[in-house]
Amino acid sequence: MGVKNLGKVGSFFQKIIEFVTSVSLVLLSVICFMNVILRYIFKIGLSWSEEVALALFLWIIFLGAILASVEKLHIRVDLIIGLLSKKIRRILEILVLLIVIYALYILFKGSMIFVGNAHKSYSQTMPWLRYSYVYGAIIPSVIGMFIVYIGNLINILRGKELW
Repeated sequence: MGVKNLGKVGSFFQKIIEFVTSVSLVLLSVICFMNVILRYIFKIGLSWSEEVALALFLWIIFLGAILASVEKLHIRVDLIIGLLSKKIRRILEILVLLIVIYALYILFKGSMIFVGNAHKSYSQTMPWLRYSYVYGAIIPSVIGMFIVYIGNLINILRGKELW
């Protein structure tokens, strides 16, 4: 559901996120492998590789969180929910979605402050790279998940089943 219900635009953004995440994973693997070869065979290393790996890893995680939200792959404990009536389950789903949306709002506000403060810091090995570009991955992630969960809330309010 989620972004998929937004039609072609949502599907387009999902494909872009999947592509960027895939390319980032390939780059992460190549950089780490290359650094291992350089260190153990040639006894030299790439000073910037750890910071690039960290940046790629963070972007993979946070973009992957959007995809997990779209595909409903986040961890759920539905043992008790399965025992409830359909009406109570729907009310509980709405309550949970409202809590998640509020938590994402709080996370967004906090991440804006955090990324703003990180904008003053630069990488030690790549002086042109501000840490706000690395840690800024959380902002599109929160926005993407917010859109997905708002879509899920609208679908539930329209009477559709999410699970």
